[in-house]
Amino acid sequence: MKPNNVFSLERDDQNSYPSKNLSTWPIPLPLEMPKRKTDRQKVYAGLIVIFLFVELAGLIVGMNYLFRLQQQLNQVTQDPSDSPKVPQKLIATKDKTKNDRKMAAHLTAKVSDANSTMLFWEDRLGYAFTDGVAYENGALVISETGYYFIYSRVYFRGLECEQLPLHQTVFKQSEGYPEAMILMETRVTNMYCVGSRMWGKNTYQAGIFYLSEGERLYVTVPNPRMVAMKQSTTCFGIYKL
Repeated sequence: MKPNNVFSLERDDQNSYPSKNLSTWPIPLPLEMPKRKTDRQKVYAGLIVIFLFVELAGLIVGMNYLFRLQQQLNQVTQDPSDSPKVPQKLIATKDKTKNDRKMAAHLTAKVSDANSTMLFWEDRLGYAFTDGVAYENGALVISETGYYFIYSRVYFRGLECEQLPLHQTVFKQSEGYPEAMILMETRVTNMYCVGSRMWGKNTYQAGIFYLSEGERLYVTVPNPRMVAMKQSTTCFGIYKL
């Protein structure tokens, strides 16, 4: 019996040639080769690499920006003992360029004249300051034309209920105009105190206005003696947008 293999040799007198063994036909194919990565997988891998590169570049740029910002802060920070004494009134000077000016002011409560309805303010002590804006006799004087954000907060208080009107008004006085113009006004018309006990009422107003150089801003109240003279409760300020 012939062996059960794929091919066998049969001879004749002149030639030898392979003959098929029909019992094992067809010839078994080799195992399937592993498939290569598809094109989509290659695209995903490339996108991941690009994303990581962009994220790393953004991190480097951000760290560089923070480093330069810290250097600038260190340059402008100085020992208060080395600073010159602040004058009695901090008024915008001509030697400052427009880029250096902040065009802002924050005034805090100060004891006012009992016979005047216009409030007077502290302009250099505590939280108060002026930069690019002058303060003169209770009014802020605009030194550069533009849009400004204006705010005014007045806290009223009393030892007993008197039912007096509580309101504050911000005026604008322009050169060449005899009468001042009302920019903002807040009125308290409802019952704000009851009985004979201490009370307090806060009023606040703010807005954006176009102001011209030389115009003056000031605040009036009907009863200055009822205003709380604390820098944390009563203030008036502006800054240029």
